Amino acid sequence: MVPVFRLKPFSSYKLRLLATNDIGDSSPSKDTEAVTTLQDVPDEPPVILAVKPTTTTSVLVQWKRPSDESVNGVLVGYRLYYRELPVNTTASTAAETMATKNNSTSALITAKSTFKTVSSSSLTEFELTQLKKFRRYQVVMASYNIIGESPPSLPMEVSVGEAAPSVAPQSISAVASSPNMLELTWDTPPRRRRMDSSRDTR
Repeated sequence: MVPVFRLKPFSSYKLRLLATNDIGDSSPSKDTEAVTTLQDVPDEPPVILAVKPTTTTSVLVQWKRPSDESVNGVLVGYRLYYRELPVNTTASTAAETMATKNNSTSALITAKSTFKTVSSSSLTEFELTQLKKFRRYQVVMASYNIIGESPPSLPMEVSVGEAAPSVAPQSISAVASSPNMLELTWDTPPRRRRMDSSRDTR
């Protein structure tokens, strides 16, 4: 028995053998049946594209899936790790940036991190809800298969507590006031509606 090294995980191979001596090599044997190597943990995490506040207590995380070659098996889904950052994040951010360059998982995913599992490899966005208002969060992602998780993605930070209005101005009207000018008037959305639209009702 001779092991064959430097193969790719979860890839199919057919092998042929040659007999050899001091004179030379024989003709190759017939191909073996296809053999598939075992799965391994993914090499790459998803790439976080954006983290957008959707309400005063939730954010929408959007990402790009890792390349098929890096999954090393069947991609099961993703894990989103998030944690509240202290008010003064200057020192910790610098340390985490250095840790990221050194590919240190523990510096980005800590005991203080909460995680959500996205059990679908086809999804490319997920809403994190029930966050605290007027706090800053750090979001990190990993892809996973049945063997384990990839290294963490680069972190992304987001401030929670403000959200874009979801109700447009009402009763818009335009009146010509001169040959080259119009005057616009409108009613702003009711304050109650603006507050309700920014509230997480889930």
